[in-house]
Amino acid sequence: MVSFRSARHDSLATNVERLPFEQVTLRNHPDVPEDFPALDGLRAFAVSSVLIGHLIPLPTLQKAVGWGDMGVVLFFCLSGFLITNILLKMQPAARSGSRATGLKIFYARRFLRIFPIYYLTILFMCLVHYAPVRENLFRLLTYSVSFPGLSGPKSSLGAASHLWSLSVEEQFYCFWPLIVFFMPRRVLPVILSGLIFGCLAYKFMLAEKIVHPFLPENQLYALIFRPITGCLDSLGLGSLAAVMYRNRMENSTPVLVSANTLGVAMLAWLGVTVYRISSPINPSFQGYLPFGVAQFFVSAVAFTTLILYVVEQRNGILSRLLSFRPLRWIARISYGLYVYHFFMTALVGWLLSEHIVSSSIKLRYLVIFDFLMTFTVATLSWNLIEKPILSLKRYFDYAKTEQA
Repeated sequence: MVSFRSARHDSLATNVERLPFEQVTLRNHPDVPEDFPALDGLRAFAVSSVLIGHLIPLPTLQKAVGWGDMGVVLFFCLSGFLITNILLKMQPAARSGSRATGLKIFYARRFLRIFPIYYLTILFMCLVHYAPVRENLFRLLTYSVSFPGLSGPKSSLGAASHLWSLSVEEQFYCFWPLIVFFMPRRVLPVILSGLIFGCLAYKFMLAEKIVHPFLPENQLYALIFRPITGCLDSLGLGSLAAVMYRNRMENSTPVLVSANTLGVAMLAWLGVTVYRISSPINPSFQGYLPFGVAQFFVSAVAFTTLILYVVEQRNGILSRLLSFRPLRWIARISYGLYVYHFFMTALVGWLLSEHIVSSSIKLRYLVIFDFLMTFTVATLSWNLIEKPILSLKRYFDYAKTEQA
């Protein structure tokens, strides 16, 4: 295991001695940084793999990133970790009688981050009479795409088909903060373990056709991987990592992930990735659904291990590489990149169908145009819409939880 002792550790110890009348833990110590620059790099790789899987028509490259699915799995692991870490920092104050205030602040900040460009995009697509959005408007407005127990969308979602993952995240936000605030922290690992293994059991039962044995495999794929019930392994692993990380930081216990542990996890992920590339697997994993379930889980474990490693080894080489400024810039606009990218593809298709752009243009130039449009729109969105709206977060400061 890698030792945690360093000059920084000694600095923390020195500062604790300056505060003899206050119980100081790593949770509330002013010298502990709360942002994770390396996770921005991981977010950049996540959105890049989605763009590659969806926009670049090279089969081997698309299979390498699971047609964008691996980026979504990484997004879910990151989301679980970051959201749970925030909730756990708020938890002590919320337990002291300000749960309502804590929840209001949490949801207000989520609203400011997620809702504006999502609903603006839906509104714009309605105004231009984009049929797939108009026909599935209720599902998109209520984040109930692929909601468990409901029938599928009325028709193909078209360029909005990727928004299912945002529905999953919003559904997760509906119940997880309540569990964190109202349940003792010691039971959170038990709850998360139940969610993770329950999710795996659900997916394997469908993949092995123990349930719905006569359902076509392309429909089984959507039933396995698209509802929140099929994504709780990734979200749960990220959340469990946050619980372990907070407990470690507050109790100054040894590091959770060594370089050797990370190496084993990444080799396992590389193994299932190579198998996917070398096998005749299609995007719906037809004939390979059990492998798909295993591969998604192995990937989620590897990504969660990587997240823990880089947040613990903040000054390590890997963390510094992931904190590279261009990667952090991509991470900053990653939400816009994700929301807009498929609509840019639809725009290219419309330009071709209306003969505004010649159909004789080589495919690679259309792909380049698609990428340029996506990054341009996402950058403008960040500077003109998202950044000004996010400045309103100052009215919903987490510190107010402790003042309530």
